[in-house]
Amino acid sequence: MTKISMFIFAFLFSLTSFAGQFVGNGGDVITCTKSEDNGFEGMMTLDYVLLSRFETRGAGYITPVTDWASTQKRITDLLRQACPILANDLEIFYQYSNNYKNWLAPYMWLGTRVGLVQLEDEKIVRQLPENCKTNGKANIIQAVIRKPITSQDGRISKVIFEFDSAIMAKLWKTPEQYSFLMLHEFLWNSTDNVDSVRWLNYFLHSRAADKMSPAEVREVIKSFLPDIQCTTLQ
Repeated sequence: MTKISMFIFAFLFSLTSFAGQFVGNGGDVITCTKSEDNGFEGMMTLDYVLLSRFETRGAGYITPVTDWASTQKRITDLLRQACPILANDLEIFYQYSNNYKNWLAPYMWLGTRVGLVQLEDEKIVRQLPENCKTNGKANIIQAVIRKPITSQDGRISKVIFEFDSAIMAKLWKTPEQYSFLMLHEFLWNSTDNVDSVRWLNYFLHSRAADKMSPAEVREVIKSFLPDIQCTTLQ
């Protein structure tokens, strides 16, 4: 068995272990205008805006992001000690995070230039900043829609991501926000709870995670993903 085949087997195994919990879902961005009240400006991920502690672009709480590749490596290294099965899954996700043509791959990304429908699945319980609204309505835009392909017995054979090409191109120029969106999509593999996705996304991007022991990181992960088995495949 080749290394890639082993990776794909690990990916399918881990998805099957969560069979029945998956929903078609996706990632949202929100546009904000400059304000003296906070540091939110331009296009940002909804996860980031909702959970930033001090509403000033993380106020030093987020580990600096230079690009998606280095952040993925940092988080994978963190997970390798705390929850190896998630580390393996993230490596596979990253390997195919720009796959637009390989139909054999477990992940495929299909862009559109005409935008996506708004799923309205955000389940927001916090008020959003006024500078991220227009006429009182939040400026939320669907950036990605995740569509798992499942069999009748719940097995997932492939995950297709439909994405707004213009939005992804803009986010690519702001690595922090691009990284938040990509990890958001990855975490849907393990849960259908948007709060778990949102909080784990923020935690794994944080300086707090870097300072914790592997056991502590594992405890945080399992508090949001109680059914996950943080072990390697035998």
